[in-house]
Amino acid sequence: MIKIPYRFHRAVFTIQVTGFASAMVSGLTTWRNMGLTPDFFSHWIPAWLASWPVAFPSMYAVTPLAQRLAGKLCAPPPSDPPKG
Repeated sequence: MIKIPYRFHRAVFTIQVTGFASAMVSGLTTWRNMGLTPDFFSHWIPAWLASWPVAFPSMYAVTPLAQRLAGKLCAPPPSDPPKG
């Protein structure tokens, strides 16, 4: 299997997370607005495809700030126990 170079890790991660999140949110919103009708997927898929291009660059831009903020709000990880 060919692997993507590590320098693209942040983009690959963001594509996956925003893909799943935008699919879930647009699916839930579509379901709440129209129910599980026979044409549910014909409404949900276009809504998802419209939301993903907004979600990806937004999350890509905000992730470093969110990581820094989480680092300030959370205690540091525990240090490794002494070996002995």
